[in-house]
Amino acid sequence: MITLISMIQRDGFLPHMILWESTFLGRKYNRIFHSSGFFNKLTQPPVIGISLEKIYEKDQDKGFLEQLLPSIKNYFLWLSKERDNDKDGLISIIHPLESGADKSPIYDMVYEIKNPNIFNINFFLIKNLLQCKSCNWNLNKIEKKNFFNVEGVTFNCIYVQSLRSLSKLFLEIDDKKNSDIFSKMAKKTEKSILKKFYDSETGLFFDLAFINERMIQNSYKNS
Repeated sequence: MITLISMIQRDGFLPHMILWESTFLGRKYNRIFHSSGFFNKLTQPPVIGISLEKIYEKDQDKGFLEQLLPSIKNYFLWLSKERDNDKDGLISIIHPLESGADKSPIYDMVYEIKNPNIFNINFFLIKNLLQCKSCNWNLNKIEKKNFFNVEGVTFNCIYVQSLRSLSKLFLEIDDKKNSDIFSKMAKKTEKSILKKFYDSETGLFFDLAFINERMIQNSYKNS
C-alpha cells in the first residue's frame, strides 16, 4: 500500500499501471500511448479506501492511517475535481481500461461495434487511447469531442464505498472535518446512483454514456 501511494502525483492522480523496471518496449509503448515511460495516464476503480479500512481493521495502527490518509484524500479529491464535470457526484471513466472490466460488451454499445471481435475491439481500445492522449487526458476536452466518456455503475458504487471508508478512518484519527467531507461526498454520489442509473422499466441499473448521459441498455435488451 505504501509503495502504491508513493506514485500518487502532485495533482492527486493515481495511475493504475506502474512500471518500476520498465523494459525498452514497455517504455516505448507507454510513451506512445500514455506520454510517460514508467506509468500510464489511466486510473482504476478506487478500491483503495476500502482496502485501507480492511488493513486498519486487522492492525489498528493509527500511525499507518496518519501516514497514508493525506495522499489518499488527494486522490479522491482529484477524482471529484477532474472526473465529475457536471458535479452530480458521479465519476466518469475515459477508457474501458479504467473500468476494471476492460472488454465488457457494454462498451461495444458505446463504440457502436455491431459485430464485435478481437480485432475491432482492440482497434477501438487503441484508438481511444490515442484520442485521450490528443486531449491530454482532460475530461472537458474529451466531452467536447464526444469521445469515450462513461459514468459506470460499478466504478461509482466502489467510489461510494471508499468514500464511506475514508469518512470512518478520518474519525479514527480525530479528524472530523475530513470525515464530514467524505461522508457528504458519499451521500451525494449515492443519491445520483439511485436517481440516474436506475431504470424503472427493467428494475436494473445501467451505465451512462457521453455528455448527454445516454443509458446503455442495449446489451441487456438484446440478450
